[in-house]
Amino acid sequence: MATLTFEDLGDDHFTVQGTANVYEVTTPRNPATIIRLDQAWRVEFDWRSEGPDNHVIGGDWQLKIYLERMGGLEFSFTPPTGEATEPLRPALNYSQYTEYIEIPANTVNEAGLYKLVASITHTGLDASGNPSRVAGFAEGPLLQFYEVKP
Repeated sequence: MATLTFEDLGDDHFTVQGTANVYEVTTPRNPATIIRLDQAWRVEFDWRSEGPDNHVIGGDWQLKIYLERMGGLEFSFTPPTGEATEPLRPALNYSQYTEYIEIPANTVNEAGLYKLVASITHTGLDASGNPSRVAGFAEGPLLQFYEVKP
């Protein structure tokens, strides 16, 4: 489990905390760090916003995942893979969210060790959709992708 670290806004009027976990799509109950290249997988984001200002903040949550291949080569998802948007749901005391980003089989096409970074950014306080000061990031876990040999 990777804990999402959100920037401290300096007060308790609006706080956010959460986690990001990796699962194989075929066994969604058990976190995974070793994944076959020909297998779909997903990152599950669970987060909660709370505080007295929770009911007055609108906008969207932008979720993204990044992979960095260990040992040199970079890896990039082709959007919309690796991205999701979740509307903010204002509520009186707190709002609870769960969202998945599913990665299709063979999206990662080379075996190796990769580091995952997950991000959640709040947007939509202005008409241009610029991000607000509320953002959270989680680094890890390391993921081993492997190819099944005949």
